[in-house]
Amino acid sequence: MIDGIPIDIGQVSGWGVVGILVIMLLTGRGLATRREVDAEKARADTWQAAWAAAMSTIKEKAEQDGELLENSRTTVRVLKALQAQADRPAAPSESEDSS
Repeated sequence: MIDGIPIDIGQVSGWGVVGILVIMLLTGRGLATRREVDAEKARADTWQAAWAAAMSTIKEKAEQDGELLENSRTTVRVLKALQAQADRPAAPSESEDSS
C-alpha cells in the first residue's frame, strides 16, 4: 500500500511503477510542497514550545507543593505547642502567693 493506494510493487513492471507515480502526482499524494513542509514544521515547533511550557509549569507546581507541605507541617507544630501550653495548669502568680 502506497499512501492509501493498495499496490504490490513486487509484481508491477517498470511502466506500472511510472504509472503509479504519475497517478500519485496528479492526485497530490506522495509529494509535499515546501509550503506544506514549512507549515508542518511550524506546527510541530508550536507544539514543542507548548510542551516545554507545560513541563516547566508542572515542575514549578511540584516545587510549590513541597513548600506548602513544609509550611503546613510548621503550622501544625506551632498549633500543637500552643494547645499543649493552654492545656497545662497555670502557675500561681506572685500576687496569689502573698495572700
